[in-house]
Amino acid sequence: MVYLILSILTIPLAVWRISNMLADTEQSGPFCMLDWIRMKAGVRYDQFSDPVYKRGSIASGILCIVCSSTWFGILFTILLICNQKVTFFVSLPFALSAVTMLIEEWRTRNA
Repeated sequence: MVYLILSILTIPLAVWRISNMLADTEQSGPFCMLDWIRMKAGVRYDQFSDPVYKRGSIASGILCIVCSSTWFGILFTILLICNQKVTFFVSLPFALSAVTMLIEEWRTRNA
């Protein structure tokens, strides 16, 4: 029960953070992992480093934060139903990262 309550707090932050990482093409992640995932999904870049993708493709879904958050929300819901404890520990690092980003954004806007 405790993990269910904690997961309900961490999952929305984790879903937002994962969707944000994939949709924000300025983030490449460690070892350019996010760029690699985007490339495998079909995202290409033009000469100005703007993303180019075919409409209706997986790439367009990855670069749309609303679309990808829906799919990751479904994934985390299934994980939560299967195992609350694992879901909490999987979502925790992303939730902590999201909170850190939100605090930093708030700090820089109010400085």
